[in-house]
Amino acid sequence: DDYLDEDVTVSPDNLDYIEYGKNYCEEEAYIYKKAKAKGIEEFFAKTEFLTTIEGIDIYYSKKVVRASKYELQREKLDEAKSLRDCYEVDLASSYIAQMLVYASVDKIKVLLSFICEHSIWDLIGDNVFIDKDGHVQLVDYSSFDE
Repeated sequence: DDYLDEDVTVSPDNLDYIEYGKNYCEEEAYIYKKAKAKGIEEFFAKTEFLTTIEGIDIYYSKKVVRASKYELQREKLDEAKSLRDCYEVDLASSYIAQMLVYASVDKIKVLLSFICEHSIWDLIGDNVFIDKDGHVQLVDYSSFDE
């Protein structure tokens, strides 16, 4: 079973998380800790170190259940596009528009600045979810080295 409970996913079968000399799980836990210090952890699926078993570090991440349906926030798209362009982030305007429903512009600016500062790229497809509460969750934010 890959679940500690319905909110946390553990992947003991996927031990090849170290690629090209980078431990992506460790990187994600580090970024989550930094996001928490900035007060923007609500946008990130929680990832933390759990334990070491036979020399293998085990991390866990919050399981995010994707919303089956959500309404595109068309009236917020222009503001979202302006924010996206200002920070030049790899995050769709539709996700930023959704954030504007429940988070302040100032908090979103902190998030977008943080994304740039920590070189978090590839925030597309299965790496960003809108959860059942309508909140945007970054679920794979360790990025990759090019």
